[in-house]
Amino acid sequence: MPVDRWKTIKGIFYALLITGLAVYSVYSDADPTAVFLSATIAMLVVFGVELREVELVRGITLTFGTQKHRPPDDQEDD
Repeated sequence: MPVDRWKTIKGIFYALLITGLAVYSVYSDADPTAVFLSATIAMLVVFGVELREVELVRGITLTFGTQKHRPPDDQEDD
């Protein structure tokens, strides 16, 4: 199974799991605001762990993390 497909399936699973927990909590008379904030924070943590690149608008991309390819120290341009 390709990595991208696995990440998509895992993301959908986590989103459904967190949403189901939030719906159950509200159904059990929990505070809706606290449930919403908790679910939002949980989704940010789950999806933020694998976040490496954000495309704001076409042509503007933010990349986080280390570079995949770094030139060796002895081949630096002066």
